[in-house]
Amino acid sequence: MQFQTRQRKWENNDPRAKDMHFAIEEMIAIDNQPISIVENAGFHRLMGKAEARYSMPGRNFMISNIIPVIYTTVRDTVQREVDLAEHVSFTTDIWTE
Repeated sequence: MQFQTRQRKWENNDPRAKDMHFAIEEMIAIDNQPISIVENAGFHRLMGKAEARYSMPGRNFMISNIIPVIYTTVRDTVQREVDLAEHVSFTTDIWTE
């Protein structure tokens, strides 16, 4: 009985699954990967080996539930930093495609 409990897949709202969701989205952002990577067979195999109890959600779940939270968190952090700054400078590179 104990073995079955350990192998049961986590629900999407389980705190451990949420940690995995956010770690995957962070990897996608840092490595500039497409969100569709969460639907690739190789990525599913990797995640199954990394944590068998984690059930990889599709990109629509990630787009609707995880990215907005990350966006809001980053936006709020940047806004706080700008609000506290005495001076702000922005640059851009218009030559790079």
